[in-house]
Amino acid sequence: MNRFLHLTCAGAALLTTGMLLTASAAALADTTTLLCRMDTNPREAEVEPTTIELNEAQTSVVVNFAGTYSKIPGMTGGFQGRGGSDSFSIGPLQATFSTDKITFSWPAGSYTIGGVINRLTGAFSTNQGRSWSCQVGKKQF
Repeated sequence: MNRFLHLTCAGAALLTTGMLLTASAAALADTTTLLCRMDTNPREAEVEPTTIELNEAQTSVVVNFAGTYSKIPGMTGGFQGRGGSDSFSIGPLQATFSTDKITFSWPAGSYTIGGVINRLTGAFSTNQGRSWSCQVGKKQF
């Protein structure tokens, strides 16, 4: 009887551990992708949408900024030599997920850039005066 009870408890412990690991892996892998379009900017335009990967379980954010080009004639450098900037990514960054917003920041030389995503409207803005309108990305096919 003791041997049976011991084996049953050990099996239950292994089963429980396996279920917890599976649930934890699923929670850690659950990422939401936002597609963000730069709001009206008189000087530059994005080549494609900026994307933001949100992982609330890991309290992390990855921002993939799209390349930009200058709307001002004669500008050079950046994306395809048309001014602006090449695409780049930052993160994963530690983020705070509250009921109405997601906040995060990253170092940029001698200062820190702060980002805020409004969870109700989908607006993404930085303390540098840039803003984007975001929506949840959905598979098209």
